[in-house]
Amino acid sequence: MQLAQVNPGLVPQLVAAGQPTPFGVPGNKATGKRNSYHLILIARVDSPYKEPKDLIGKKIAHSTPTSNSGNLAPRALFPAIGLVPDKNYEVVFSNGHERSVTGVMHGFYPAAAVASDLYQRMVLKGDVKGSSIRTLWESAPFMTETWTLGKSASPDVQNRVQKCSYAYSFSPKLKQLLPGNDTMLPVNFERDFATVMEVYKKTQQAQAAAK
Repeated sequence: MQLAQVNPGLVPQLVAAGQPTPFGVPGNKATGKRNSYHLILIARVDSPYKEPKDLIGKKIAHSTPTSNSGNLAPRALFPAIGLVPDKNYEVVFSNGHERSVTGVMHGFYPAAAVASDLYQRMVLKGDVKGSSIRTLWESAPFMTETWTLGKSASPDVQNRVQKCSYAYSFSPKLKQLLPGNDTMLPVNFERDFATVMEVYKKTQQAQAAAK
């Protein structure tokens, strides 16, 4: 595979394996702002949970084991707010951010760790009412899904793909689904993936300590 859109949690692993850093991310051409999201901890607005510590001893939905915002980031960042996965709260995998949100809505999970952009997309599509959900905590911003080229792609192909991507204008439908974004913008890996790399390093340290 020479071209793929990858979630932020996979990017550090690809780079560590010798693949090129991502080259493009949705953004706004006029402002130069890159699309980003936050890890958010959500609960029903009519629930008794008003801050993270209220969830000690409860179940919190994570999405999938490899998800950055749905699992790796909570494991790396939640201890600082008093929630230690598998120790003072039970991790339940929902198999997707949308399932996590829906599970909270219908009372299957007291709370869930989800990506704010995917949650907002569900609100825009009418899948969930924003007024029914309470955000208990949110992280610093993360880069969203980015486009990356495999190292087997020739320099000529890489240049042509990047040029085409940066010149692309989003359709009205895509602008609606990705509010504030209208094109693809270049990625500055050191700057744009700082929070992702923080989670990756903490995850690596935790895995090494567990051995």
